[in-house]
Amino acid sequence: MGQTSLKELQMTFYKKDSTANALVLYEQANYYRSKPKNFRFTTEYYKRIKIFNKKGLNKATVTIYTNKDQKELISDIKAITYNLNDNNSRQETYLSKDQIFETQETKRYTKTTFSLPNVNAGSVIEYTYTISSYYIGIKDWYFQSDIPKLKSQLDLAVLGNYKYNKRLIGFLDLDKEESSVNHECIEMPDGQVAACASYSFGMNNIPAFKEEDYMLSKKNYLSKISLDLESITTLTEKVGASYYKKVNGITTRSQGFQNQYQFVDAIGLYEVKGIDFLVQKKWSVFTSWLTYSLSQNEYDFKALNSQTNFPNNYSVEHAFSWSINHSFNSFKYALSVNGHSGKPYTLPTQVGVVDSTIEYATPNAVNLPDYLRVDLSLRYDFKLQSALDASLSLSIWNLLNRTNVLNRFYSFDTSNQIMERNSEALGLTPNLSFRLRF
Repeated sequence: MGQTSLKELQMTFYKKDSTANALVLYEQANYYRSKPKNFRFTTEYYKRIKIFNKKGLNKATVTIYTNKDQKELISDIKAITYNLNDNNSRQETYLSKDQIFETQETKRYTKTTFSLPNVNAGSVIEYTYTISSYYIGIKDWYFQSDIPKLKSQLDLAVLGNYKYNKRLIGFLDLDKEESSVNHECIEMPDGQVAACASYSFGMNNIPAFKEEDYMLSKKNYLSKISLDLESITTLTEKVGASYYKKVNGITTRSQGFQNQYQFVDAIGLYEVKGIDFLVQKKWSVFTSWLTYSLSQNEYDFKALNSQTNFPNNYSVEHAFSWSINHSFNSFKYALSVNGHSGKPYTLPTQVGVVDSTIEYATPNAVNLPDYLRVDLSLRYDFKLQSALDASLSLSIWNLLNRTNVLNRFYSFDTSNQIMERNSEALGLTPNLSFRLRF
């Protein structure tokens, strides 16, 4: 808090979008497990917004919903309004506790509302709050909204035994994507110190989202990042090269459905059974290895699909990789082949559209084309000086320039017709790098 500058207060419009009624100067969420909050999964939210005109004043009213079923608690609400006074200096007005209102909207949801005081055209508002719960799911982070943003960032510290699938949705690319490991992240209730994987995702200069008439739900098009819980390693049992994993308590919302279950709330589980093989061999200057995995991965949602199990969205029945490396003097070469069977997806029915909604067939009953990628890399190591080593590397990703479909879903086009949409991996991609080692 207290980060507002005179330059921000003196802004009269946003150069990249002069029609904007308000501008998010900076927003951030910080997710971690908090010892002071009884080891709850905690997210701290911060936002700073510039108000340009009267139409932007609605951004000064903040509404937050918390879920009683997930035992969510909201705390640490703080807010400040900044204005320029007659001396062209910063004037601050603080939100008081009696300006925060809480109402029980339904049996499940509580609404917390506050309106920042003394907000006018030209004001900058700043607020922060914290939500904590024992729910292990991570909420989607929306980089895009109805007003432009200068900077939006999501930071996470995820316990090492939790594995999440990251999905970037929308048409904007990340400007920041960093990861690291903190080996002393948090002291757990049993006294052991747990490690965390730390992630940071960010976008800069994000345009306002413009809703079109054909869009049934703008949330399907907003640029956001989703982190779906895949597994908790304590639930995994391994016997030799075989394994079995059962994960209870998953929700449909966490699994990234893009079919008839996209907006359905249900709780279930998934089971994975599989076996892995690894063969490695070395001959003089050659090294090669081959891996193969066979697995079955199915959902069990009692409330869905007539209580019949169906394939997991991330199910890959067959997967293999082969690589061979060769060294000759200062040269190193590597060739690798990676492949797997296509992931499942859901087709629309022959009827197609019912009541302006896409009608889908049996969930995940068909598979994408098989994935195959060949990569090649070359490296030459040499010395520039006695204490200065260098290397020149050339790598070619997807040497065969094969089209590999990663995801397939369906939506309406501008003529309200069903359109197949595919997300594809990179085609042939060369990369040249030069490194110096002191």
